Amino acid sequence: MLRAVLAGLSPVVALRRPVPVLRSFCAGAGGSSSADGADASSEVEQPEWVEAYNRALAAIEANKGGGSATAGGQGEDGLPLPLAAGGSERMRNVDVHGRAYGTGRRKRSTARVWIQEGEGKFVINKRPATEYMSDRQSWLDHMAMPLQATGRAGRFDVVCTTSGGGHTGQAGAIRLGISRALQNFEPNLRPQLKREGLLTRDARKVERKKPGKKKARKSFQWVKR
Repeated sequence: MLRAVLAGLSPVVALRRPVPVLRSFCAGAGGSSSADGADASSEVEQPEWVEAYNRALAAIEANKGGGSATAGGQGEDGLPLPLAAGGSERMRNVDVHGRAYGTGRRKRSTARVWIQEGEGKFVINKRPATEYMSDRQSWLDHMAMPLQATGRAGRFDVVCTTSGGGHTGQAGAIRLGISRALQNFEPNLRPQLKREGLLTRDARKVERKKPGKKKARKSFQWVKR
């Protein structure tokens, strides 16, 4: 009878009731005296998920009280503990050569960007950036915005390959790729890059032509007769 009552508890009720409360509840459901209820409750086996929850709850309380367990790690009983406020810290992501990678896209352009500590060299498709972008300063400034905003200009070598679209789209793709690579190289730069809007993918692109229209929205010239 007691097993049926315990098994009939909903998960919400069981989660809100620690083990001592569950036992007293089961003893009361049997309608026996307090002594008989204590004996019966000692014989009742708790479901595994209830025991696991109670262990996790105890570990969380111990962690709040300044326990030795680290948030986001494991407690003494091997159960995972909750992450600290603000979530887990981002890890630095570089390859064996000390390079960080980032992918950028804009319009129909795609860019693959690698950065590493260096003298400020900027290479696009195996050509210097000034040569590839035809010395157009607006494109060069647009690509260098992440480095300028974080004060890292001249401290990283940038090597990237890009394809698709034109120079405007490729410059935007390279800028996003540099921002993501900087975030992987120095994770603490993410808030600053986020505030400047440098980690947001620009979704603007040419709107498609519509049937019955000359362009996306432009109509044909109206003729009365």
